[in-house]
Amino acid sequence: MGHRNNIVLIVDNQPASIVGLKNGLQEAGYEVFHAEDGNSALEFIRQTRPCIVLSDVTLPNMDGHRLLKALRSDIITRTIPFIFLSEQKRVDDRISSIALGVDDYIVKPYFVDEVLARIEILLKELKSPEEKQAGNNHEFAGKLSQTPLVNLIQKLESDKISGILNLKRNGKEGQVYIKSGQVIDAILDKYPPEQALKKMFVWTEGEFWVESRTIDNARRITFNNKQIISAGNKILSQWKHLIQQMPSPDAHLKVKSPLNQAELQALSPDEQRILENSKNEKSIWEIIDQTALDDIQCLQAIRNLYANGLLVLAPNSGDARQPASQSFHDIIPKKRDYKSKGEMKIAIMNALFTEDHKPIEAANSVAAPDQDERVIAQSRNEISRQKMKNQIYLTKGELLMIREKLV
Repeated sequence: MGHRNNIVLIVDNQPASIVGLKNGLQEAGYEVFHAEDGNSALEFIRQTRPCIVLSDVTLPNMDGHRLLKALRSDIITRTIPFIFLSEQKRVDDRISSIALGVDDYIVKPYFVDEVLARIEILLKELKSPEEKQAGNNHEFAGKLSQTPLVNLIQKLESDKISGILNLKRNGKEGQVYIKSGQVIDAILDKYPPEQALKKMFVWTEGEFWVESRTIDNARRITFNNKQIISAGNKILSQWKHLIQQMPSPDAHLKVKSPLNQAELQALSPDEQRILENSKNEKSIWEIIDQTALDDIQCLQAIRNLYANGLLVLAPNSGDARQPASQSFHDIIPKKRDYKSKGEMKIAIMNALFTEDHKPIEAANSVAAPDQDERVIAQSRNEISRQKMKNQIYLTKGELLMIREKLV
């Protein structure tokens, strides 16, 4: 069958009423389970993630509407198809169920063959194009920009999931192996497990998907989940702070040429290594992937080189966050050019905010009586344009660089 699995859960507090449906589902090849109340159903669904849920509306402890609402609010269970089987025939009940996200509503009494047909149609419709093509068993998927790795680990831990968490970014793929919610292994290229995790923690772009399955791999990661999540949050926070001060990671940078001897001698070994590896235009991601440095350490060095104008945006890099002024890095003085911080601060302020244009004639000066009004208007427009030339537009990253130099 093309389902992610063949498990069906029926939620009904009257077991005798579902005997015929249960037999029909089993004959069709489904594995059928039964829960009599909403609480036990919710626990079963979170642990097993059936291919579909058939539920009555009226249930003890937690009714069908609350059960559906709980499933739709959970990232792991929100895509599981859900059908109400109810004696409620009122239109307002159906409308409220639709508002909660129910996939179908079948009124009792029903024909078993009809229920089977509607289940098959629903499962076929709800499959993603990728699932139709590959027939895989992805339990849930999404974008890393919305749910980064550290958040995924927390979620899988809370639900005690076992399976493979796949991540993909710019053609690179990595896997994190989860056993009963615990991270036991990670694979990315030829990196050791802990380093593979650290590199994937900063993947804030790309996609993920989870394959639910039994995990028999030996544990290769010695840290527990608490330590992993703590480290992941720290790494992600550092990454976001640094990347705010730079162009997009997809932007291409190139080495400013030529570099003088004083500039080269002032570089750290990490910065020299990055420049050596960046002779051709490369994206920030490519520089990081091709440099044998820790990702945060590498990004710090790239940031420093970019801030000092030694790495610059390549022409047509397509980065929407590039500085508004092409001469920004030439404007900002270098620390080594001044004897003291005070002297450097004054130079920065003068470079950024001192007007170098000729004095502008006041716009409200009195015109000669015979002067044409159009000439006056043109004169005022020209004055406005001259004033606009002296306005400065800085990105958030550039402002952070200025603040860093002034501290």
